[in-house]
Amino acid sequence: MQPRLFKDEGNSDDFKKYLPVNVNTSFRTLATFLGLAELKYIRPLLGNLLYEEITAFAKTDEKTLQLIDYLKYAEINLAFYCGWSVLSTSISDSGASSKADGDKRLYRYQEVEILETFKNNGFNILDTVLDFLHDNIADFELFKNADFYKKSQKTLIPTTAIFNAIYPINNSRLVFLKMTQYIKLVEDIELHHYFGSQFVSELMTADLETDKYREIAENIRNFIVYLSVSKGIGELKKLPTEKGLIFESTSDFVRDGYMQSQVEGKELETTLIFCEKTAKSYLATAINCLKKQSQDFPKFIAHAGENSNETSSVFRNNKHKRTFFMPINT
Repeated sequence: MQPRLFKDEGNSDDFKKYLPVNVNTSFRTLATFLGLAELKYIRPLLGNLLYEEITAFAKTDEKTLQLIDYLKYAEINLAFYCGWSVLSTSISDSGASSKADGDKRLYRYQEVEILETFKNNGFNILDTVLDFLHDNIADFELFKNADFYKKSQKTLIPTTAIFNAIYPINNSRLVFLKMTQYIKLVEDIELHHYFGSQFVSELMTADLETDKYREIAENIRNFIVYLSVSKGIGELKKLPTEKGLIFESTSDFVRDGYMQSQVEGKELETTLIFCEKTAKSYLATAINCLKKQSQDFPKFIAHAGENSNETSSVFRNNKHKRTFFMPINT
């Protein structure tokens, strides 16, 4: 597939706006991987209709040019990420060899770091693209036909930024994308179980920044995020291989500063328990807020009833000593 955001101009000038590439880097060299990046990431994100409009370059207004700028920055980083192993190799009839001399080749940890940079820069700028499209949806109506837009209207955690504000993931879009399946799991099951389908539908279409919803939405979002992390934390930093799951980390005490080791369940247990307890606490707080404002939320009350449990959790570690609970009037 030929790329459509970058044009065959025979030089690297256009590339240099987004990446400090070598003067000899040509369109022909990168074309295959630029096209691959568009096919795998850019087109699915924009949706077919908006992709066709943008790549036709028919609109030259300021917002469209800004969007194209973001897309090209993401694309060239993702192109190098997808094609690094081939781009750094010389292939001929006699076989393949490294383009760099032995004493100029990168250490393994340097290769890992530069690939991580390409990957993170590429995917993270796609978050900027999504935010830009949502903020300017009136100017990009075709984006409403994209799956990314449709899915964002069916979740209370539509963006990396919302997730990261609750549970820090270094603003990583890749981590967020891993977590979306667990967010969906929580929203499809636990959220409907505790709050009812009608009230969940109300939340999905409401302006959650208004006074009526702000506090409740904040607690429910925290509940969703922490419970999704609890359910999916085993996926973070784990890679499936033919030998099982491995955990990647860096170390100063191994060759090239790069190490892989087997995951141990105990490493995740403390965080998992913390996230479960935190999720339950936010759930209890959200239900309590809804009960106190029952007249404003009839759909929730119709589902849960006036005397619904707050599912409060009390945590203690008192070495088996007796504990007395005293009633508190609020």
